[in-house]
Amino acid sequence: MQRALTTVCDLLSSCFSLTSEDLARINLASAESGITQGEFLFREGAVSAHVVRAAILCQLFMKERLMPRQLAISAVQLVSQINVPIEEALSKLGWDRAYYENIRQMSELLLKSALIDESAKALAYELCFDNRLPFLAALVQRQAVTGAHADYALTLQHLILRGSISFDRAVELLKKHKKSDAASIGSKDDSAAEEATLPEFPVPKGIRLGELLVAAALVTSVQLIAAVEKGRIRGQLVGEILVDDGALSADALEHALTVQKKIDNGIVSIEEGVTELVGPRETFARR
Repeated sequence: MQRALTTVCDLLSSCFSLTSEDLARINLASAESGITQGEFLFREGAVSAHVVRAAILCQLFMKERLMPRQLAISAVQLVSQINVPIEEALSKLGWDRAYYENIRQMSELLLKSALIDESAKALAYELCFDNRLPFLAALVQRQAVTGAHADYALTLQHLILRGSISFDRAVELLKKHKKSDAASIGSKDDSAAEEATLPEFPVPKGIRLGELLVAAALVTSVQLIAAVEKGRIRGQLVGEILVDDGALSADALEHALTVQKKIDNGIVSIEEGVTELVGPRETFARR
């Protein structure tokens, strides 16, 4: 069920333990005066202008699903305690706006494409916010989205960020991807699957590093999806993220990059490259 939107007064109440009588008085007085609840509290001298601004900003971030409630409460309390701007308080608490922006955009893309519903989104949000997991990785873990759909959604999001396609076009393509899967699995009629074939867009020749690592069972699809999401937020390469997260050793990454280069240059086939990596995986892979 959709949670009620947190108001500025609700947020301040959680920060400073206002009673129900206090809240009723504030709501009534602010309505009669034609001003916001935060402004009324400031005029009453109950909170400082810094705190009111912090609460308003955090409430806006919460409304846009860019900030979990507990972080908003902690940030407003910190502003009150040490009298710093809300931006500095959020920085001290380790808030990363890009992380939440990425979650918001991806959830909107998946919702409009009917790949997930509001219930799946809410559950994934809780898992993400509690454990700082990438959104798609959480959905794959809960089996709300397949690895193939997640990979395709990440590709489309990347194209949106580059300005190569519009958001609406990405939604359209993702819907077709879903129909294509259904046609190939649920229909014996080849024409049905052909009808659902996706329009092509440029992809690199050879094999992507992540695909190579998954094919050789050096990382799981969930680890790869999480690394791709984190990489786009941090501006790092997928391989670097996998090593930083402990999913892959530096030696394994170096070896995989060498094999990938051989595949791209036509020295070995994809199958031969995967076989070359499968052999030493016990040595290179981190558990």
